[in-house]
Amino acid sequence: MVFAPAGTPLIERRLAMKQYRKKVISYLTITLCLVIALPCAKAAAEEEAKITLLIVNPSDKKPMKSPVSYYLPPEIVPQDVIDNAEMEILYDEEKESYYLQGDFELEPKETKKLTVVVRNVWRITDEDIAETQKLLSEKAAALQNTKFHDAALALKQKVTEQLDRIMGEQKKSDEEKAGIKKQIELFRAHHMQLKKISQDIISLDTLKRMGPGAEAAGPTIKFLIKAANPSSESKAMTVSAVLPQEITTEDVLDKGNFDLTFRRGVEAFALEMKDQFEAKEEKQYTVVIKNIWFIPPLEVELLRKQTEQLMGFFTGTQFEDYAKQNMGIIYNNLDAILKSQEEIAGSTSIKDHRRTHTLNKQRLVTANKKIRELQDLMLELPMESKKEDEDIEDIIKKLAEVKDKVLMALGYQPDKPITWVIIFGICIFLAVFAIAFYVAWLGKLNKNKFQAAPEKAKKGPAGAGKEPPAPAEGAENVQKAS
Repeated sequence: MVFAPAGTPLIERRLAMKQYRKKVISYLTITLCLVIALPCAKAAAEEEAKITLLIVNPSDKKPMKSPVSYYLPPEIVPQDVIDNAEMEILYDEEKESYYLQGDFELEPKETKKLTVVVRNVWRITDEDIAETQKLLSEKAAALQNTKFHDAALALKQKVTEQLDRIMGEQKKSDEEKAGIKKQIELFRAHHMQLKKISQDIISLDTLKRMGPGAEAAGPTIKFLIKAANPSSESKAMTVSAVLPQEITTEDVLDKGNFDLTFRRGVEAFALEMKDQFEAKEEKQYTVVIKNIWFIPPLEVELLRKQTEQLMGFFTGTQFEDYAKQNMGIIYNNLDAILKSQEEIAGSTSIKDHRRTHTLNKQRLVTANKKIRELQDLMLELPMESKKEDEDIEDIIKKLAEVKDKVLMALGYQPDKPITWVIIFGICIFLAVFAIAFYVAWLGKLNKNKFQAAPEKAKKGPAGAGKEPPAPAEGAENVQKAS
């Protein structure tokens, strides 16, 4: 314990005591953090889990009142706390988490052990698995008579394997009697996997990716994990490695004997396993993960084709030279993307893939920017009318499309020989019908012409042979009176 020397002013003595108390509180906090970080309870398949906290008074002369605060795991709510170790349960709005807080009197050099008992919520239950399987079966049944039925069956098989693996890993953790820290991290990984599975079940994009004609799996990276036993004695060691934050559960293709856990402190998945090491032995493990730092060559090729099509509009125009400059920039960036990815294809260093991917994303942005400039420049081109042969070609294509749709509606396939026989038959029938109609119409026209001429000759000039109109009755009476 540190005391101010005699004769020291009161204010300085108070400052010295305040600094001493800060040191003690800091020591207590460090002690708590170290103890909490260790696996301090064997939860396994029990319904309860125990969290042990230690508080220590480092002074050998003076008792102390020690404030204790402990943040509960985010999965725990007040209803899950069975024994709060005489502490109050409070809620931190900023961290969105419950925590325990209390004050304890400690005698000099006293160490106090606090045991917090909570309900073991870090388990995937049989009901969770059954609910997911039910949703999967209903989805497959609903798509039975659709083109997605095969993809739904493939998804069902994949999800069933994932669910079996989750329950197998949980059972293995129970058998090994893993600590509460390991169980929490394993549960978080399993919970995120189940959430992703539920999203895939109701996702049409997932079915499209798993159906016929789906793209093949992309490139992979061999993630190396090295471990060594520095001791001169053989012993069991825990081997672990944290994966990059971008990696998700579906990106881990082959994890060997490792357990996939999730560490909330770094917000990333981790690999962990126990292995036996001889004295001074070194080991190396290989885990296969998906190369997510990769731009598909198909995407690069589509941009190249799009650029070629745009160049066709500028050929022979005043903007041709400018368009060629942009095309050169686009092609250089696309070629650099493919070349750099080929150079590091076999590298096991994630840093190399990340660095290359960062550069390639910038190149991709530049290529897309230049393509958009060419698209905007098309608005400056003069509008020209289509040529006559192009109009005829478009009309023929449209007629062919209409013909195919009509035949398909009638149940025929346009690419079969019988279909063409039907087409020619219809054409011949229409031709004969048109010729017959024309001949009949022409004959009728001539007949009417020859009949109209004699009748006109018989009638003579207009008005000839007509009798004068009879006088009206009133007019006759007028003549008699005169």
